[in-house]
Amino acid sequence: MPKILIVEDLKFDSSIIKEIITELNYTISGCFEKAEDSWDYLNSSLKKELPDLLIIDLVLKGKMTGQQLAKKIKEKYNLPIIFLTAKTEEFNFAQSDLHKYCDIYLTKPIKKSELKNNIEIIFNRDKIFNYCSGDINPKILAGFDNMICCFSDPYTYSVVNKKYASFIGKQAAQLKGEKVFDIFPLKIAETIVRENIRIMQNKQPVKKEKWILNYRGENKLLAIKKQPIFTSDGKVKSIICEMEDITEKNILEKELRRNRDNLQKIIETIPDLIFLINEYGKIIDFWTVDENNLLFSKSECIQKNIKDILTPDLAADYFKKAEQVLKGQEPVTFEYSLQNKQNKQETLYYEAKMTSLEDDTSAKKLLISVRDISASKKIRLELEQLYHEYEVILSNIDNSIFLLNVENESFRYQRLNKFHQKYIKIKAVDIEGKTPVEAFGEELGNKFAEKYSKCLRLKESISYEEEVVFSQQKRIFLTKLTPVFNQTGEIEKIVGSSLDITEEKARDAEIKYLSFHDEMTGLYNRRYFEKKLKEVEVDFKLHPAAIMIADLDGLKFVNDNYGHKCGDNYIKMAAKLIKSVTESNEIVARIGGDEFAIILTNTTETKAQNLLAKIKAANANVQKAKNLKYKFSISIGYAVQKKKDNTAISLETVFTRADRKMYCDKEKNKSNLAADNSASRA
Repeated sequence: MPKILIVEDLKFDSSIIKEIITELNYTISGCFEKAEDSWDYLNSSLKKELPDLLIIDLVLKGKMTGQQLAKKIKEKYNLPIIFLTAKTEEFNFAQSDLHKYCDIYLTKPIKKSELKNNIEIIFNRDKIFNYCSGDINPKILAGFDNMICCFSDPYTYSVVNKKYASFIGKQAAQLKGEKVFDIFPLKIAETIVRENIRIMQNKQPVKKEKWILNYRGENKLLAIKKQPIFTSDGKVKSIICEMEDITEKNILEKELRRNRDNLQKIIETIPDLIFLINEYGKIIDFWTVDENNLLFSKSECIQKNIKDILTPDLAADYFKKAEQVLKGQEPVTFEYSLQNKQNKQETLYYEAKMTSLEDDTSAKKLLISVRDISASKKIRLELEQLYHEYEVILSNIDNSIFLLNVENESFRYQRLNKFHQKYIKIKAVDIEGKTPVEAFGEELGNKFAEKYSKCLRLKESISYEEEVVFSQQKRIFLTKLTPVFNQTGEIEKIVGSSLDITEEKARDAEIKYLSFHDEMTGLYNRRYFEKKLKEVEVDFKLHPAAIMIADLDGLKFVNDNYGHKCGDNYIKMAAKLIKSVTESNEIVARIGGDEFAIILTNTTETKAQNLLAKIKAANANVQKAKNLKYKFSISIGYAVQKKKDNTAISLETVFTRADRKMYCDKEKNKSNLAADNSASRA
C-alpha cells in the first residue's frame, strides 16, 4: 500500500490531507510541521522504507523552507513531490525554479477532489503517460471523480477519461492521438492550443472557472486546472487537465447568498439540558452534551434547590407551573431569561418544557428539558425587523403587487400592496380570499384567470401586456407572474406585479408614427417609402407593381415671390389632392421637398393610367380656382413592372423609368406654366 509523508504546519490543512489519504486507503507514514524534522525522519537509520510520495507546504515553520527540503529530497532520493502553497496568482512559478523540485504544484485553499485526483495521477502516471507504447489502462482514468484529459503536446490528446469524452460527445478511444483542431471548431481549438503553449513556456499551472457548452448545448460552469508534468531534468513533457462541474454548487452558493438575511430555522432534536427535579425543587441530576456553555457548573447545581439558582420571581413562577404539572395537567412549555455570568450586559433566553415523571416510588419528580433560545430569539427579532422593512418597501413601491393562493388549479387573492389597492379602487379586505371572477366580474375575471392558468401550466415566469379598464379609464399594463413552488415541486402561490405603461405605449406609438410619416402633409415619408419598396420587391404576390412619381411645378418661384408659407400651402394642397384620388391599399409618400411617390401593387398598365388621369383631372379642377396666386400644376410619370427574360424587372428600374417620365411631363408643363404666370403677374 502506498505511503505518503505530509509536511504541513497548519493543522487545519494537515487534517484535510490526512482525510483525503484515508479515503484513498493509503498509509500516512508521517506528518511534520517543520522541514528539518521531516528530513531527519527520512535520514533516520531506523527508517526501513522511504515514502512513495511527499506532500509539502512551500512555506513552513523553522529555518528550512519547503523548497529547500524538496531540493534535498530530489537530489538524494528522487521521490515524487506535490507542492502546496497559498501564494497568489502573481507568483511566477517558472522563474522560481520550483518545477525542478516538484512533480505537481497546487494552490490553497485545498480542494479535496483536486488533491485526491493529483495523488492518483502521481501513483498511476507511468500507466497514464506511457506515450511510447500507447498502453493506457482505462480503469485508472475511470476512477477519477472529475473529467480528465492529457496533452502530449499543445495540439495532441494523449489520453482522456470517459467523463471528459462524454462531455464533448465523443468516445474516449476516439480522442487518443487526435489533434485539438480535428475535434473542436477553429476558434475554440485556437484558444485551447494557445493556453497549452503558454503553460509549456511558463511551466506554470493554470486554474480558472469558465462556462462551457457540452455537446447537448447545456451551459456548464467548470473549475479547470491545467498542470504541467515535468521530466527529471525540469522540462515539461505533458499537460494534464482536470475539470470539475461546479454548476450546481455555483447555483447553491448564489441561492445561499441571496437568502442570507432570511430566517434560519433552528431544529434541535436533543435539548441542551435535561433536569431531573423532585416536587420540592431539589435538583437530583441533569445531563448536557457540552458543560462548557453552562451558567452554573454541574457541581454547583446537583443537590441544590431551584430557588437557589433562579431569581425569586422566576422561582415563584417555576413552582406555580410545577404544581400545575404535578396535579396531572398537560406538560407546560414556557420561556425565561437569565443574566450571563461572564457578560452581565447580556441577557440569555431559554425555553423549558416541564413534564411529570412517574416511577415505582411515591416520590413525585419533574423532567425538565431546557434549551438556549438566545440565538433563535435574536433571529426572530431580526426577522420581525426584516418583515417590517419588507412591508414598508412593499407598501411604498410604485408598482401594483399582488399575491395569489393556488389550490386545485383555482386562484384566490391573498393580498395586495397599497399602491395596487389605490390604483384599482379596491381595498385588500374586499378582495382577499376571492377568485378573480368574484373580485372583478366574469369578463375581466376570466381574462385574469386565463393568464394565471398559463403560468400554472408552464410552471415558469411569464410576462405580457394587457389592457384593463379601471375607474372607467383604459390603461395598459406590463404584468409579470412568477410561480412559487413548495417542497414537492407544486405551485402553491403566484406573485404578480403590474406596471402601468399607458403613457409609454402612447409615446412609442407617436414616435413610430413620426418615424414613418411626413410632419407637414401627414403622408408617409421617404423612409417608409423605401422600406415598403423593399418589401414589395421580395413579395411576388404583390407583383406586378407600379410606381408613380409626382412633382409640384414652380415651387421655387412661389417660395421666392410669395414666401415659404405660401409654398408650404401648395405642398399640402398637392398632398391632399393625390391622397383624395388614391385607394387605401396604395402607398402615397412625400419623398422630397416637392416630390411625391405612389406604389401600386397587383396592378396593370390600365389601372396606373386611370390613376394618372384622376390626378390630372383633380389638378385641372384646382387650376380653375380664382384665389390662387400662382398656377397650380403637378408633373407626373409612372412605370409598371414588366418581365424581361421571364424575370420581373427591379423596382429600382421601375422607379427610374417613372422619374424619367415625370421629367418629360414637367418639360411639357414648363411653357404653359411660364405663360400663365406671366399673365397672372400682368
